Amino acid sequence: MWEPKEYIYHTGKQRHISRPGGFLFLISTSATQRYIRVFYNEQGEFNNFSDFSLESDATFSGINHGKVNDDDYDDIVVISNNGHFWGILYNDGNSGFTSPEYFNLDGPPSDIACSDLNKDGRDDVVVVGNKLNVYYSYDTSL
Repeated sequence: MWEPKEYIYHTGKQRHISRPGGFLFLISTSATQRYIRVFYNEQGEFNNFSDFSLESDATFSGINHGKVNDDDYDDIVVISNNGHFWGILYNDGNSGFTSPEYFNLDGPPSDIACSDLNKDGRDDVVVVGNKLNVYYSYDTSL
């Protein structure tokens, strides 16, 4: 039987990504804060969480995940439509994430995805907007 790899749904300014047996990611914004809340799956219960600052005043419009830096941990990628950039928070392997690293774009992004496009074992990042941007992951970085 087919089972979905992940579930994605929106509620207001929040976007959730849930993977069976994994994390539940949530972007939350307010007038003063922008952060990602990561809920941890503990036998089907999501009671414990950690917040990770996005360190930006921009509005974030998308979130996704992938194993970008070849350490077998899910990293988080985000986009900002009004800020015209995308960013990545690397999973540190200890239930935490690094500070975000941001990359400017020529126009507003509309979606972001991760997949191993060149079959090297690391997920690459695809940002869609007024043009398609592909960022290949290499041993040293994107």
